[in-house]
Amino acid sequence: MLYTGPTDIWAGVVNFDGTMKNSVVWLNRFAELNSDGGEFKALKLDYDSRLRPGRADNMGTVSADSIGLGFGSRIVFDIYNDGLKADLIKSGKLSIE
Repeated sequence: MLYTGPTDIWAGVVNFDGTMKNSVVWLNRFAELNSDGGEFKALKLDYDSRLRPGRADNMGTVSADSIGLGFGSRIVFDIYNDGLKADLIKSGKLSIE
């Protein structure tokens, strides 16, 4: 059975590296999603929430069909010493408020 309901994160930090292709993930104020290779249907971020590909100090990739950044939310990318490597976001649609 596949989970298809909403996934709401209300503050705090969630580490998730799996697949959620049947649920919209919503990060409410002050929530943080760390993911290294996570695949998502949609990510919606509200004020001061953060999406961190690869977690802090770890190179990673996050894939989503769509990502919506609300006012004051952010994606935190790490850029590495050689200047050639960085975290990566793959998304069919990106909207920024």
